[in-house]
Amino acid sequence: MNASAQPPDNLNHIEGFFANLAKPDRDSVSKRFSYVAVRKGESWNLLRGRLDFNPLPRTKELPVISSDLVRAGTVDLTSVGLTPHTLLDQLLGGSINLSGDPFNFAKGSGSHHSMFYMQNVNGNKVDDPIENRLQIGGQQNHELFDFTAVKLDLKSVPGFHGSLSQLLTLYDLRPDWEGGGVWFVGLPIIELIRYHKRQTGAEIELRLRNGFDTEGASLGIRYSYKNADAPALTFSSGAFAWSEGTSGARGIMRLVLPQPTELELIVMHGGKPQHVAHPEL
Repeated sequence: MNASAQPPDNLNHIEGFFANLAKPDRDSVSKRFSYVAVRKGESWNLLRGRLDFNPLPRTKELPVISSDLVRAGTVDLTSVGLTPHTLLDQLLGGSINLSGDPFNFAKGSGSHHSMFYMQNVNGNKVDDPIENRLQIGGQQNHELFDFTAVKLDLKSVPGFHGSLSQLLTLYDLRPDWEGGGVWFVGLPIIELIRYHKRQTGAEIELRLRNGFDTEGASLGIRYSYKNADAPALTFSSGAFAWSEGTSGARGIMRLVLPQPTELELIVMHGGKPQHVAHPEL
């Protein structure tokens, strides 16, 4: 990484992301880069991209697009001779090359690409698993492509015939974003995938990603009963019945609990929150 070329704030964001990336994710050979690129004039521009470290298997195939004005696909970084750091260097240098396909990724109006590191924690409640994200911003949409031309181009693609927004949604590439953007994403180690109410409590199911041990899993519970706060509860990994699956281990626990009026589940690994959920009661 050419640190001298980046302002201190950008370096802090880069260091923050990689410092909070779990070691099995850093070490994993599986690093999946998904992208959508658009052409304006003779130039191909990277519109959106997402790098997932040690990703979960996809549940369905995504459309691979190679039309006059749009290209979309997924590559494993190792297959195109890149690492996360060399990809980042290319992005900040203004162009990436995916096995012979060069895409521009120009900075916006500032002197450098905008950059931000975040955990997707929203206020006091987190109803999604907690992801680590390094966000790199580029030019505005109108600088990258002609909207009407791209719209008509995608309508003609056999087997797709959709919109740019639909394509970005399928690839999980922020259709609401108004410019070029790339995200490096560290997925949560463990998350709640099912909360099923029962007459005397609930059945709770967690999913732990491959490469992580079940011993580190735990669950915290805060709830109110008859509109009064009840004592908080903590359950270790041993409270769950674990089984192996293709996308990682799954742990199931039957919880005996009075019917709560409010409920918060804090799914943790190594004592660190990975998913804070508020199931529908």
